[in-house]
Amino acid sequence: MSNESAKWQWAEGMGYAREGIKLLFILNGASAVAILTFVGNNKNYSSAFILSMIFFALGSVAGVISMILAYLTLLSG
Repeated sequence: MSNESAKWQWAEGMGYAREGIKLLFILNGASAVAILTFVGNNKNYSSAFILSMIFFALGSVAGVISMILAYLTLLSG
């Protein structure tokens, strides 16, 4: 594989990864709206609901960490 071809492959792969991370942010935002709507209409909070909120928060943190790592990877390259 030539150097130019390798650079093109790398750029395309990083573009797909960047778009995938953006999609995760959009999906996470949509789920935030759905969860907040559910919270507004429900007064009883079961353990399953609290567990799902914890997983939602972990997904949000993972999205932010992946975006930071992607930025640092592109910055060093």
